[in-house]
Amino acid sequence: MRGPISPVPQGAYAHFAERLSALYQTTLEQPVPDRFLELLDKLDRREGQG
Repeated sequence: MRGPISPVPQGAYAHFAERLSALYQTTLEQPVPDRFLELLDKLDRREGQG
């Protein structure tokens, strides 16, 4: 059994949010892989047939 949960240090949530936001922004700046674009195109063509 676990003991009591200690409180989160002040500023930890803000630090976590900043780091997560930076990671997300970096991800958004990455190009979409060609293979993924090909799969999306193939899916669009299939949906257009149905």
